[in-house]
Amino acid sequence: MTDIPSPDFRVAAPRPAETASRRELFSGATRLGAVGSLLAIAACESEESPLANTPTPTPSGSPTPAPTPTETPSIISVSSADTLALMLQLHYLQGEFYSRAVLDTPLPAAMIGGSGTPGEVTGPRRVSFKDPLLGELMREIAAEKIGQIIRLRAALGPAVVARPALNLAVDDAGAFTRFGRDAKDVPAAAAGAAQSRYDVYADQERLLLGAFILEDAVMTAWRGIIAQLTASAEVDVAVGLLATCAHHVGLIRTQLFLRGAITGSTLHPSANRLSDLRDSYSAEDDDQGVAVGSGASVRANIAATDADGEIFGRRPQMTINVFYMTRKVATSGGFFPAGLNGALRTSTAT
Repeated sequence: MTDIPSPDFRVAAPRPAETASRRELFSGATRLGAVGSLLAIAACESEESPLANTPTPTPSGSPTPAPTPTETPSIISVSSADTLALMLQLHYLQGEFYSRAVLDTPLPAAMIGGSGTPGEVTGPRRVSFKDPLLGELMREIAAEKIGQIIRLRAALGPAVVARPALNLAVDDAGAFTRFGRDAKDVPAAAAGAAQSRYDVYADQERLLLGAFILEDAVMTAWRGIIAQLTASAEVDVAVGLLATCAHHVGLIRTQLFLRGAITGSTLHPSANRLSDLRDSYSAEDDDQGVAVGSGASVRANIAATDADGEIFGRRPQMTINVFYMTRKVATSGGFFPAGLNGALRTSTAT
C-alpha cells in the first residue's frame, strides 16, 4: 500500500437548519419518506458551491525543479471538483443500488442531472428481508446514501455531473454476475450447461455481498482523495462522507462475518474471494476479506486496515480500475458501461 499523508483536518461548523432536519428525518418511523424529506432539504441548499470560493495559490519564489519520473502508475492533474465529481458518480451507483433494492424506488430525476452524458440504470430489483432488523439497518443506509448525494451535489454547485449509465444487473451481461464469476464465487458450469449468474438480489444474504462489493471500494476511494484536497470546505465534505461510509462498511462487514459463522454458510469464503478480486485490480495490496481462518479458528476482520490500523486508500485511477473491472487502460466498463462523466474517467494499467 502507498503511504498517503493525512491532511490537516478542520471541522466546519454545522449548518443548524440542515442538521435539525436530518436528525428529524433519520429518527422517523419510516425510511421511505426519506426521499421526499431529503429532496426538501436539497431545495434549501445554497446553489453556490463552497469549492467556488477556494482561492488559487499565487506562486512565489523560484520554481521547484521537476521531479525525476518514476515507474509508478501516472496520476493525472485534476482539480478538487474533478475528484468530488468522481465520488458523486460512485455515490450515484450506491444510491441506485440501495434505493431500488431496499426502498423499491429509483433516485428522483431532480437528483441525477448535471453536465456530461446522462444514462439509464439496469438491474436492481427489490429484495425481501426475512430479518426485520437487517431490513431496518439497510433502510438506514439507503436513506443516508441519498443524503450523501445531495451533499455532494450541493458542494459541487455548477460543476455537478449527471448520473452516467449504471450496470447493476445480474444477467449474463450484468456487472455483478461478471464480478462473481471473475472472483470464482460462482460454481463451475457442468458440461453443456450455462454458467450460473451472480444474483445479489436473490435474498438478504446475497444483497450483503453486493453491498460489500461496492462499499469497501467507495470508502478506499474517499481515503485516497483526501490528501489531494487543500481547502477546508473540501476537506470538511470529504471527511464527513468518509466517516459515514466507514460506518456503512463496518456494518456490512460485521453482518457478513456474523451470518457467515452460521453452520453451512458460505458468506466468509464468498466475501474473501470478492475482496481478492478487488485487490487484483490495483497496483497495491489494499483489500481484505471479512474473516481469517475457518471453523473453530476463524477470526474476525471487520476493519480492513494496514499494520498501523489505518484503512486503505486508492488513488482515483485505481478506484476506476475496480469499478470498470479492468487492469488495463479503459474509458468504460463494469459498473459504468458508458464510462464516467468528467476529467477522471480513465483507468490505468497495472
